[in-house]
Amino acid sequence: MATVIDAVSIGQIITSVLAGTISFVALNKDLRAKTQALNREARLIRAIVIILTFLSIVNIVISSYSSDQERQTLKHSIDELASQNTILRRTIDSNSIQQSKLITESQRESAKELIDAADELKGLINGTDSVPIFRFIRLSATTFTGSVFNYSSRPAYKLLAHIANYDKLLGCKFGHDIQRKLMVDSKCIDSVSNELPELPYLNVAANATINLPLPRPLLEGDECRYVFYLTFNGKTYEEQAICKIVNNKILQADRIFETQNNKVLRKWVATYEDPLKIKDWDKEFPLPLGIYIGKLDF
Repeated sequence: MATVIDAVSIGQIITSVLAGTISFVALNKDLRAKTQALNREARLIRAIVIILTFLSIVNIVISSYSSDQERQTLKHSIDELASQNTILRRTIDSNSIQQSKLITESQRESAKELIDAADELKGLINGTDSVPIFRFIRLSATTFTGSVFNYSSRPAYKLLAHIANYDKLLGCKFGHDIQRKLMVDSKCIDSVSNELPELPYLNVAANATINLPLPRPLLEGDECRYVFYLTFNGKTYEEQAICKIVNNKILQADRIFETQNNKVLRKWVATYEDPLKIKDWDKEFPLPLGIYIGKLDF
């Protein structure tokens, strides 16, 4: 780094030079003296003045250089302190931001856990909205029964249900009421259906056994059709179920209608790992929905 002589040092050098010059002018008179002793003394003094002036200038330059070095060192130290202060401030700001993010994330996670816990508690209190599904259960090589499964992670409350043997139901007598709605003979429907007692509670991943009306032994290749009616959460569900014995296993398919005030809200086919393939559901279940609720004596 280049050394710069400041204005004060320059002023001191000029002052030394002027002082030396004045001394030379004053000594000129002595140099013109005719006395040899005075002349020698003047020459000696001039030499001393030159040496002192030179030494003074050298001292000023050295002092200026040393002062400049000290200033440069001080400036470098100040710059380092400023840089360290900047880094420290950025580190503190970064740590504050990270800490703030951690606190915010922790608060967000806590809020999510509280919401999840509240939803879980609400779900346990109010129960599931997912409709339980009717399933066939094979008890032996030739006998089977039914069950209603709750596949939800929440309990199901207040289930009202009855089930009808659809194959036998098709053999009943039918008529129409005054509103031209299709009605079935009450005596016949009583003989082909079972009404279940109310299920006040069906736990998570639990099932309730249903005695099937008029079951018959099932052999390889045999089929059966049942209709399961379920009142749940203010809605009525009609589950049309078909079973068939294939390779000594009972396969099943279910089509489900969700209705409210005799109006179909939606319908879907339940999914299973190994479901029975049905090409035409309307052909398998030709009767209109809702005929089994009303009963008519002929």
